[in-house]
Amino acid sequence: MCDSSVQRTDHEPVFCANTSLFLKTPPVLTEQFLEHRGCTIHYWTGGREDRPLIVFLHGALMDHRMFNAQVAHFAADYRILVWDARGHGQSRPVGLSSLSINDYVDDMLAILDRQHARTVFLVGQSMGAYIAQHLVRREPQRCQALVIIGSTPIAVSVNAFELAALRLSTTFYRVWPLQSLINLIARTTTVKADVAAYVRDVLQQIDRQTMITIWSAVITAICREGCPDFTINIPLLLTHGEQDITGPSAAVGSLGSENPISGYSRRRAQRQSG
Repeated sequence: MCDSSVQRTDHEPVFCANTSLFLKTPPVLTEQFLEHRGCTIHYWTGGREDRPLIVFLHGALMDHRMFNAQVAHFAADYRILVWDARGHGQSRPVGLSSLSINDYVDDMLAILDRQHARTVFLVGQSMGAYIAQHLVRREPQRCQALVIIGSTPIAVSVNAFELAALRLSTTFYRVWPLQSLINLIARTTTVKADVAAYVRDVLQQIDRQTMITIWSAVITAICREGCPDFTINIPLLLTHGEQDITGPSAAVGSLGSENPISGYSRRRAQRQSG
């Protein structure tokens, strides 16, 4: 493995159409990067060095700015790490001919090792929550607590029809006119105008083939039978937006205590990003 790091403070979004909480990196964060398996992976750290580390993992096609509001809230009391996952934001090129969720787990573990982070709090949204769960499954000793936002526990089995539909969805990314697709994702991701501006901004930076590669990786996170051997034995918050009515976000509300998770806490929250 070859890696290097650099610190920068000059990050500005390329496609900034208007002022938004989500269009700039918070000044409390310092940019670094890691050369890992053919990709320059950018990540940002900040907050209090003497406090526990919270790692925020963004959803598919988004980037580190997705958690700007949470960074602003927690930086005074915790150490913070956010990233642009491989193929997202500034983390280019993809570097691998195909991607899986486990490739993202490898990337994050390499970053945590670089930061000498023995234990962390993991917060993941959608794809980020899949990455977090697979990381906990592989190295449970690394995680003190887990927050799953708008996603399903990987231990739960998946309906065969839903899984087939998910696998066929890559066709949607291949044939839909790109700008129309970007506008559709922005409209269906959020009810807030500033977040929609952010979603359009970040999606403009990803080419169609990279979108397909990323989405193909998301599909590898779940399987028909689930992961019945996987249990979460640490504090867990499983939550979703009150207006999330389709897909994994809607499914979490139906999970009961009989499922192999340590708990489910329902929270009312607006959707922020995908």
